[in-house]
Amino acid sequence: MDDKIINVENISKIFNPFPLRKKERGPGLWVANLVRLRRIKENEIVALQEVNLFVNRGEIFAIIGPNGAGKTTLIKILSGLLYPTKGNGTVSGLDIIKDHEKLKSIVSFVSASFWMGLEWQFTAYENILQYAIMLGVPQDTAKKRIKEYGEFFHIDYFDKKVPALSAGMRQIISVIRGLVVDRPILYLDEPFVSLDPEKRMALSEVVKTLANKGKTILISSHEFTDLDVFHPRSVMLYKGKTIGYGFAEELLPEKGIIPYSLRLSEFLPDLESALFESGIIACKVPKELIVLDRVFNVRLLVRSERVNDLINEILKRKIKILDIKKESISLKDAYLYRVNNEVLN
Repeated sequence: MDDKIINVENISKIFNPFPLRKKERGPGLWVANLVRLRRIKENEIVALQEVNLFVNRGEIFAIIGPNGAGKTTLIKILSGLLYPTKGNGTVSGLDIIKDHEKLKSIVSFVSASFWMGLEWQFTAYENILQYAIMLGVPQDTAKKRIKEYGEFFHIDYFDKKVPALSAGMRQIISVIRGLVVDRPILYLDEPFVSLDPEKRMALSEVVKTLANKGKTILISSHEFTDLDVFHPRSVMLYKGKTIGYGFAEELLPEKGIIPYSLRLSEFLPDLESALFESGIIACKVPKELIVLDRVFNVRLLVRSERVNDLINEILKRKIKILDIKKESISLKDAYLYRVNNEVLN
């Protein structure tokens, strides 16, 4: 593919929070706050810093990073909801600044926080239908799409009002609202939040089907494993900065690093330190990759020529290796490597 539908060049976004002082009144208030304006840079929050990317038409593209990395800010800029502080970009030929109002009409934006915008006195069905009609979808078309997605996701609570829905139910209703609008570009901001495994799988299938039909889809997430099924190109953000860009296997600059999943009887900090300091593993193990239930499930980025050293280092501590399995490089592997070796060092 070489048909770029989204192109971003050196996008930065800086927020200047400026809490007003409430004690003063009249001229005193203005004088006090004008003085504080001189120190505004002290309060600056850099949400994005010189981000570059392009997305091809019909591509599933990922924006990944932890909470606070700048993912939602970037999507809002690409939706015409925020102006960048500097930089430029286009979406389907529309300038993200000059044409921001037109831009809103060609994208559908679904956010994990959008359930808060649901009308709580309406049923789930009424929320989806009214939203679609407000955004220009003919009523008959909207009803047909709601029926199709309801059947696909096995929704049996369309007649319930929002307060009666669980967090996962509200999330999938928000997702269906965005899907029913059916615009050529779809932004999914943390779409898998609160969804059970069945709904996650169903949403993944929908995303792949829509991309195969030519829809361009951007997905942001801090739960990287949900995205590996798409094998997407991605931009990796950390505190607003780009720390990686491309496919997962392209983002490990070192050759010969192989992920291994191990089930161990024990995994202590001294073992982790020994493996890292001796160069057997390429980065330290984040705590979320260790699950304790009498067995430690650990995923390690191992240098291929040091696999035997890995095994020896474990066994000499009288730790049992219950299972060891070679894996493919994931987005999470690439991200953790980048954070540990390029940001934290």
